Amino acid sequence: YGPKFLYERYKKPILIALALICNLGMLISCVYSKLPVSGVELKAANDFIWHIIGRYCFPAMVVGLCTFELFRTWNMPASKLVLSLSKLTIYVFLLHETAMGIFWYFKKCWNTLNYDPLPDFLFWSAMYIVGCFAFAALVHAIYTKFLEPLWNKLIQKICDFYTERKASC
Repeated sequence: YGPKFLYERYKKPILIALALICNLGMLISCVYSKLPVSGVELKAANDFIWHIIGRYCFPAMVVGLCTFELFRTWNMPASKLVLSLSKLTIYVFLLHETAMGIFWYFKKCWNTLNYDPLPDFLFWSAMYIVGCFAFAALVHAIYTKFLEPLWNKLIQKICDFYTERKASC
């Protein structure tokens, strides 16, 4: 009945609480930095917010890890939609970090965090998400049709070569 037992028993509430605390801390920090009473200039506040919600931010990393762990331990029935979308996640990640990230880098959605009207923000965010998944589906189809068979043949030849060498020794 040590710490490991307590963690296993209360894992989900601990993960949820940790994720909520980090999210709340980021939200409060971001909102406070934009308030006139904070005394922070608009550009400095925008830079601060960009850092807080951007990549490589420790609280965002904790939230991501907690969310991953929650979903990893969640027993749910398989869904064809979820399974088909899960095949695209690596492509979405790669596109988000490269070609499709252009929407974000040119500030189409965030517009340097000067608070676009909510309908505009939701529209462009939805367009970005749909575009990412549509393009990811296209890239996945091209990979499956043309590149995967080539990789499979190459891997098979390497395995055959290794097996033949091992058998001759």
